[in-house]
Amino acid sequence: METSPNPTLAIPVLETEETRHDFDYPQREAAFFYGLFLRGHSVEKLRRDIEVPPAVVAKWNREAQREPSLRDVFSRMVEYRRHVLAIFEALVNTESIPPSARAVNLPLIGFRVSQHVPEARVRLSGSLP
Repeated sequence: METSPNPTLAIPVLETEETRHDFDYPQREAAFFYGLFLRGHSVEKLRRDIEVPPAVVAKWNREAQREPSLRDVFSRMVEYRRHVLAIFEALVNTESIPPSARAVNLPLIGFRVSQHVPEARVRLSGSLP
């Protein structure tokens, strides 16, 4: 069975204020996943849901070769998801810290984390070629 091209990719990608805003708050998305973790969802399954699978990255690479204007959008999406995952990991790691050591309040996401947990930062090992 032959597949047809994705019609949404034929539309020129226009970066709007809303699109830029979507990438501004990875803390919110990490907090959403952390809430699922607190409700008993598997941390491994949540990690898989947050990560961009290698097959998807490969597909995006092919799409970016055909449509170079998409490369920046795809790169930003991968970077954003890595950032969400790093924040989520920092939140999950606070579960192993005794409650008495948790003292810093993160107002953007409304959770308390330890002063001893370093701020979640993403160091990209690479981006889309």
